[in-house]
Amino acid sequence: MRIENSFILRSYFKGLSSLRQLILLSCAFVSACATQPSLTVQNVKGFVGAPDPVIQKAGQNVLENGGNAADAMAAMLFTGSAVLPSRMGLGAGGVCQVLDPSVGRVKTLHFMSLPTAEKSLVGIPGLARGVYALQNAYGVLRWNAVLSDAVHKATNGVSVSDQLARDILATPQLDSSWRTLKKGDILFQKDLAKTLRSVSRSGSGVLYKDETAQSLTAQGVEVSSDRLKSFRATWMDSMDVSWVKGKTYFVNPTYLSSDGYSIWKNLTNTTNFEKRAKGREKLEKLEKQSAENSRDFKGVGLFAGDDSGLNIVCTISMGRLFGNGQMMKEGFALADAVHREKDASYFMNVMQTNPDMTDVYWIGAGVGTFGLVDGLNMLEGTLMNDRQIDQQAIEQAKKLTQTRQEDLQNFVFWGCDKGYPNQPGSCEKGMNMISVLRKNN
Repeated sequence: MRIENSFILRSYFKGLSSLRQLILLSCAFVSACATQPSLTVQNVKGFVGAPDPVIQKAGQNVLENGGNAADAMAAMLFTGSAVLPSRMGLGAGGVCQVLDPSVGRVKTLHFMSLPTAEKSLVGIPGLARGVYALQNAYGVLRWNAVLSDAVHKATNGVSVSDQLARDILATPQLDSSWRTLKKGDILFQKDLAKTLRSVSRSGSGVLYKDETAQSLTAQGVEVSSDRLKSFRATWMDSMDVSWVKGKTYFVNPTYLSSDGYSIWKNLTNTTNFEKRAKGREKLEKLEKQSAENSRDFKGVGLFAGDDSGLNIVCTISMGRLFGNGQMMKEGFALADAVHREKDASYFMNVMQTNPDMTDVYWIGAGVGTFGLVDGLNMLEGTLMNDRQIDQQAIEQAKKLTQTRQEDLQNFVFWGCDKGYPNQPGSCEKGMNMISVLRKNN
């Protein structure tokens, strides 16, 4: 019995909560869903996804000018540190999943903001180490090429986006030089520009030396110099669960996705309805726990894929907006440290592939108080055959809290019914996603 043809399962879905129905319809209420142009094998170069069009453009430019998905992701991550420092500054950490077509594996790159000392609430800046590990493993451009856009924007200024303006208003501990900024103002970041130029010349390691430890100490942060120097991004195999079309991959380390892994394993059980119902119960319990244990985590999801089959989905966060809210002399704020027992359910990072791991069917990534819950609700929609939602559900969905809507605006979701890159024409809709076409078409 195929899941999508099961009368029982369709009846089960029909009775799901209005919140889940909102997630399935989030494109309608939360973020504009752009219908992609007609895509063929000949004219599509790749896809990039980010919650800010300036960040998207950085990835698009890289793909259009000879870079691959790793180069595009690296450029978007560094550009984001200048464009959206509230959520993905150099102090941020994160995780990425990479579908590596050369070996037919999905791997996790882990560069979370681990504590600067044993009991510290401040995290080691992870972004630069993560980007370097990713681009060094898979990129084809020079290292300084993926930083050039970020250096330019930090040096010459970037227009304050609506998102950044709202994040600044929501962060009262920022100093006056930030608090006066409004949407449309030009943000100049000379200290960040200097740091980015140093990273461009010398590599990511410059941020993990004694000078940074001294800066941390000057900010009143407890720091282990050895822990800072030894910090590295870590590669590991992703966690996979079989499903009706192929495989679903959750990020490692396991503490970031164990809840999602077990819930999805139940939801995709094709022979035991009780286990599927148990998965829904677990998801509702996780939602309640997320509300009760909220630490107001914020972040972004990003995606880059190219026609070689290299596909990368990343989840980046500072913890709270601007992390601890104090700017280092290097021009960026420090992130909150990620603690296993409290923070796992805030991160969503999933990739679905065919059995051979040659095509991506679906990706989803983002960070928020209900990050894993909202992501799993959207992911569950891939099981459905009939996605028509009645008007009552639409009206209920519109009542979702503003905070939850804003979190979803910083997610990326994207689906390809027949898989990417082999069937780009099946990739029709996405949240915060754009297609990149070849220049000669």
